[in-house]
Amino acid sequence: DYYVNEMAFSIYNRTYFPPNETTKSGIPYLSSFNSLGLEIQKYIGKRFSVNGGTVWAYQGDYGAYAEGLLGITYYQPVFNKTTLSVKTMFGAAGGGSIDVGKGLLFEYALGIERSLNDRLDFVVHVGQTQPLEGNFNPVSLDVGLKFHVSQLLKK
Repeated sequence: DYYVNEMAFSIYNRTYFPPNETTKSGIPYLSSFNSLGLEIQKYIGKRFSVNGGTVWAYQGDYGAYAEGLLGITYYQPVFNKTTLSVKTMFGAAGGGSIDVGKGLLFEYALGIERSLNDRLDFVVHVGQTQPLEGNFNPVSLDVGLKFHVSQLLKK
């Protein structure tokens, strides 16, 4: 007996739009900065996935800032080849003088995923980061690609 293991890997650019606040160093946040995001999704049925991901700043004076997150996503088909996604993640972050308190935070996002072919999706998510402490609660825009992988495994 065999079963199909459905997974996906995403790579995306995240643009943060920080609040009108200051970093831990007392310098106002830039109006925006960019990060590289990587995520893995393990599908649980057709409508849910369990996710793990990381985001690393690469532009905007915050090069040491990074996040590591775990969470879940719900998928709702809306049109042919288009899916609405609702994601919530929880994890840790720090570095780059960004004020996330002791580092614990959660993120939530609403997105559109458009199938380009059987294995590749174009993804756009708009979300917000909310630390348990600190003032860094930016709106974010993720734009990237999701690669679907299927494995046939023996039970």
